[in-house]
Amino acid sequence: MLIGDAAGAPDPTQGHGTSLLFHDVRTLSELLLSESDWEIAIEEFADRCRRAFAVIREVDRWHNVFFDTSAQAARLREGHQRARQHDPALGGFSSMEVNGPAGLVADEAARRRFFGEDLS
Repeated sequence: MLIGDAAGAPDPTQGHGTSLLFHDVRTLSELLLSESDWEIAIEEFADRCRRAFAVIREVDRWHNVFFDTSAQAARLREGHQRARQHDPALGGFSSMEVNGPAGLVADEAARRRFFGEDLS
């Protein structure tokens, strides 16, 4: 079983590694201590990891626009700046590196909010 960023292969340039490692050690420890059937605990841990990494990898894709030089990327960066003015937390995604992905849904509506495409 893998833990930390090795378990989900996020973009290494985003700096999730150490925080994910500590988070996973704590989460897996708590699950193993609270469940007598370790197979159930491990399955629960794996499910949580799958959900978390789905969000992390999607948000990593959103961040790639900051390194792109295309006109489309420039438009998205400008929208992102407008979105931050209206919602500095960007729906919770601006602090994901600190708070983790729990409770976040990286769907199309969240992407539009992140890039200010939902602003009038």
